[in-house]
Amino acid sequence: MLFGLFENGDKCYFQDGERVSYTELWMAIREYYNLPVRHHNTLAEVCKELFVGNHRYKFSRHKWARK
Repeated sequence: MLFGLFENGDKCYFQDGERVSYTELWMAIREYYNLPVRHHNTLAEVCKELFVGNHRYKFSRHKWARK
């Protein structure tokens, strides 16, 4: 499911509106992609097809692209 960081990266939301903490997000990504705890990848590098970016505005203003 698509997800992004909103309000200057302070809040992480999935397309369905579920909000998760940044720490929980990275824990899940590391487990799913089998990444070591200390890696130097960004969300855009690891989740190219799912990460919609880091936005200054609120989640409610985002126009989700249809895939």
